[in-house]
Amino acid sequence: MRISIVIPTLNRAGPLQACLEALGVDFPTDAEVIVVSDGGDPQRFPDLSRFEGRLNLKIIHAAHGGPASARNIGLEQTTGPVVLFLDDDCLPAAGWVEIMAAAVTQDPPRAVGGKTINGLPENLYATTAQLILDLVERDQQNRHYPEFFFPSNNIAFPALALKRLGGFDTSFRTCEDRELCRRWKQSGYDLIKVPEALLKHAPDLNFSRFWSKCSSYGEVAAKFRQHPGEDWALVFAYHFRIPSLLRQEFRENPVPGRLRIILLIMVWELANLVGYCKGYFKRGRGDQR
Repeated sequence: MRISIVIPTLNRAGPLQACLEALGVDFPTDAEVIVVSDGGDPQRFPDLSRFEGRLNLKIIHAAHGGPASARNIGLEQTTGPVVLFLDDDCLPAAGWVEIMAAAVTQDPPRAVGGKTINGLPENLYATTAQLILDLVERDQQNRHYPEFFFPSNNIAFPALALKRLGGFDTSFRTCEDRELCRRWKQSGYDLIKVPEALLKHAPDLNFSRFWSKCSSYGEVAAKFRQHPGEDWALVFAYHFRIPSLLRQEFRENPVPGRLRIILLIMVWELANLVGYCKGYFKRGRGDQR
């Protein structure tokens, strides 16, 4: 196979089947899909037999180890020189597989990230979660920073180089994509954006899940603080730039419910702070790896 696509999943039968349906629209004959069930309930895993011929499907049931572990398990099973990572709550647009794979290079190793948009515009939590990532990208563009990470639901690598690098760090239960992209760039490899590779991300978020997600980002930030090369002046400066970034974003891309989104951005900042404090004190006690 020329292309391998790895999808970690955990008890989300409906979204997984929708994801596979979207992949099957124009699936290349020389590609394969590896679905890794991360310790999910076998009774809740859907019957995917209808996809097996269309997607060259391989299903792996693994012990629960988190998304980074599931992606690494899938990575080890790949047979193609190019590996794409996709989440089960994502819907790739037509051409996504080919566009992503074509942009990856083996020598020198170059990884790529596609363009992700919100697939649940009626869900303010999903809208805000995507906006947070969009603000990071806008800040990079405004300040002419090079790309420094792409989300793991829309990223592709030369498989051999990624395996040599050790894949994802399984000690990270979130933000493992940021850690991997940092390690990738520190190895001297390229990381570029391919905006033509489009997918919709449809996370089913409510307040509780939104808070948990944002808090976990803050907790991992405390872990990143221990990494050499982290420019904390830039990190803190970004948070102070958020109001101006929001004004620019809303001016160029008007969205309904802006006041509620601003309030959720404030919740995000608070949850980040709570998570950071939690992670900081965990590290002080030696509880966190």
